[in-house]
Formats: sequence, structure tokens, C-alpha cells
Amino acid sequence: MLKKIILGMVVFGLLAVLGIGAMIRTMDRTSTYSGDQGQGRGRAYDTRAPAADTSELPRWGQQTQTYAPTTALGVVVSVNEEALTVKLADDSLVVIEGRLWRFAQEQKFSAQAGDQVKVTGFSYNNKFEIVRIENLTNGKIVQLRNEYGQPMWSGRARRGE
Repeated sequence: MLKKIILGMVVFGLLAVLGIGAMIRTMDRTSTYSGDQGQGRGRAYDTRAPAADTSELPRWGQQTQTYAPTTALGVVVSVNEEALTVKLADDSLVVIEGRLWRFAQEQKFSAQAGDQVKVTGFSYNNKFEIVRIENLTNGKIVQLRNEYGQPMWSGRARRGE
């Protein structure tokens, strides 16, 4: 008889702990701080107003700040599977590499040494973030980021979230 009472108390205790955990998780998911969107897997995105510093990139879901684009003309000096290097009119070099270049290639963007290109982007932390590349020689264009600076390959930028 004592064993049944103890077993009953253990089962009741486990159910109570699970119930309280479920309530806490539900309250956390529906709080206004996490954006009322239930991002899943515990990811909460801060949807409060952006900081006064307009050079700060917006966090995911915080798409209230757009960036003034800068456009520059240049000539492709080298291109391979790893990178595209463009020499601008002021003799500075813009190197498009890594995930940015792989995404451009996935979108069928192509260029050859000597092609004239137009690069559009914005300045962030003393770095030129590329938004769009247009090959003026062959007419190929690739959009790499949306108007909020989010990479198009991230998925969220393509859905407009």
C-alpha cells in the first residue's frame, strides 16, 4: 500500500513539473517582447524601434530602416569560382567573395575580365556591403540584398519579412 502511495506521488510530481514547464514556455512564446510571432526553437527577435544610430543594420524582423544606396562603375579585373574583383574609377578594388559570390553564381550571374559592371551597395562599419551587381557588357543582373540590407540567400529577405 505504501508503495502505491509513493508511486502516485512521484507520478503526480512529474505531471505537475511538466504542466508548469508548458505554461512557462507558452507565456514566453506569447510575450510582446518576442514579437508575438512565435519564431520557434526559442529564437526571439527584438522588434522594438531601431537604435538612433542609423548606421546599425536592422535585426531580423526589424525592417524599419532602409539604406541610401551608392552606385559605382568599374571593370572586372579577375574572376574565378572563389571571387570577382572589380576595379572602380577611383582605382579602389571591390572583391565579391564567399557566400555573396556563391549566391550570385547560383543566380546565373556571370562576368569575364574586362567586363564593365555597375555595383550598388551601402557603407556599413567602414565596409561596402554590396546589394546589386549589373554586368553592363552582357546584361546580367543579380540582386544580393533587399532594401533593408538582408541577404537574399537567407530566406527571410525573399519572403519580405
